[in-house]
Amino acid sequence: MAIDTLQRATRANPESAYAHHLLGLAFRGLENPNESTRHLCLALKKDPVGAEIRASLAEALKVGLPREMTDETLKTLQEVYYEGAWEAKDWEFQTAIQYGVPATKSYQALSTTETLFPPKNPQRDPLHAKSTLNQLPDAWKFNRVTYGYLRARGAENWSQQVRVYYVSEFLARGAQNYAALSEMICRMALQVNAVVRDNMGANPPPAEPVINIWLCEEGEVGARQPIDIPGHIYFYDITHHRPWVEWLRQLVHEYGHLVLPAIGGFTSATEPIADGEMGERLFMPWVRASMNLTPDAYRPEDRDQVDGYVLSKSEQCLNLFLEEGPESPLLFDRGSWGVQLLCGFALWVSRTHDPSFLQRCFVALAEQGDPMDMRSVDFRDTYQKLWIANSEKGLDYRASLPSSRFTVLSPDAKRGEPVTLKQGNKAGFWAYLVDGTWRVYLGLADGASGVLTLSWSGEGYEEHGLVLNPAEQARVELEEVSSGWRAVIIEAKNLPKPVQLQRLRFSKADAPPVK
Repeated sequence: MAIDTLQRATRANPESAYAHHLLGLAFRGLENPNESTRHLCLALKKDPVGAEIRASLAEALKVGLPREMTDETLKTLQEVYYEGAWEAKDWEFQTAIQYGVPATKSYQALSTTETLFPPKNPQRDPLHAKSTLNQLPDAWKFNRVTYGYLRARGAENWSQQVRVYYVSEFLARGAQNYAALSEMICRMALQVNAVVRDNMGANPPPAEPVINIWLCEEGEVGARQPIDIPGHIYFYDITHHRPWVEWLRQLVHEYGHLVLPAIGGFTSATEPIADGEMGERLFMPWVRASMNLTPDAYRPEDRDQVDGYVLSKSEQCLNLFLEEGPESPLLFDRGSWGVQLLCGFALWVSRTHDPSFLQRCFVALAEQGDPMDMRSVDFRDTYQKLWIANSEKGLDYRASLPSSRFTVLSPDAKRGEPVTLKQGNKAGFWAYLVDGTWRVYLGLADGASGVLTLSWSGEGYEEHGLVLNPAEQARVELEEVSSGWRAVIIEAKNLPKPVQLQRLRFSKADAPPVK
């Protein structure tokens, strides 16, 4: 009732600092800090020297800048309340969305700069929450913070996504100034967060929706996301020189720990839990594709370093999966081979299936219990259960990643693109089917003609001839299929001209036909 009355009062007299002040206090009582801060800023804008308004705003800002704010709130805080002590740098970027419609999404981003103190000054990090400030050396007294905000282009409100904490030059060794490093890491984190969310629907844990990053002078060179402190990432020995791509790699690795399910128990890999490694393999190609949309924002050497990384790491894992297949004994391996095959499997799912399918696999996997008891094969089994659950309505994926074990294509064929079959070519695609009769539909580019054969790898399955008719949906029926993984092998036996295979669709024989 009080909120309604005060809102009517502000509408009737929008220039009333008093009414906005009271409305801000009322929203605070309802634990709505964003609206509270917005109206307190409106009050301050009307009465810049009002002591009571400033005191109320100081109380609201004890937890830091608001999670959500408008341009007007931002400007009032920056110019009036903080009197220009800090600035906001804004820029725009796009995310490339793999197989998305639309294929890109545009964002506006901003980060704070110059002197901005954290909510508690100095701020203790969670690992030292039980220590008093007197017990902490200067290197752990974080007295500066960079905030990162994001919004879709055209949206009204800024949403806080990132906080980066660091020590000022007055506490740092050698009077080092880490403001520029903090802004760079903040910028990276904003873009990684957007890229992953748009491509897979994954977000930081709900308990801590803002990513907190701590830039530490001490510790062994590297980064860490403590498994028992979700939402926090630590960079250690920040004085040690790292190339730009190494900062990015470490951030992406730790972001994998944040948003992917833990699959642990690996003994001879670089770390016992594989979600960080999997984050690198999955997310770096998405980041690189997004960099292509604004190439002038990056140095050529930075793009080259990411290219080298993507090709040498992510592609190696994908190659391993395509060659070994989803029934490889490496899925039971507790060492680095098991991690690589797991990453390759996840890459295959991400590049051939609807983006939400991979996220559903991860969500289901996270519900299975102790991560240290899991193995790579648990990811495969989770995939199979989801595939079966969706089999009644039909399943399809992109025919862009044939297995080298069953494939012969022209030397100029590009992996990751729809397969072009020429006379004498063949391509085999991994698929999981359960007992029964299945229809396999071939999604071909318009105008396809000629004869193809389709076979289901393994003993006891014969080839099926398929005469292509541009007026009909190309289809083959596989009878008496037994549950398991096989390769669907499509061979060009009599093609007058090349055909492009874009998609494969599988449905049970008793399901409605594809139109």
